[in-house]
Amino acid sequence: MAYNKFMFEKAISAIRKLSKEPADWLLHKDIPKHTWARHTFDPQCKSDNVTNNFCEVFNAWVGTIGNRLSYQ
Repeated sequence: MAYNKFMFEKAISAIRKLSKEPADWLLHKDIPKHTWARHTFDPQCKSDNVTNNFCEVFNAWVGTIGNRLSYQ
């Protein structure tokens, strides 16, 4: 994930090298970056309970293949 503007621009550049259309779609003026781009999110927590469903799903998926993973 791009936590700052530099990493965001780097990621968009990498996407653009693969295909111009997805990068243009992401940067379209009708889709405000503050609704989806991590580097534009307000860092102040709005709730005492923050749950990230993406992480939960990823961890559940990794749990099913975790014993097959190999780190080199």
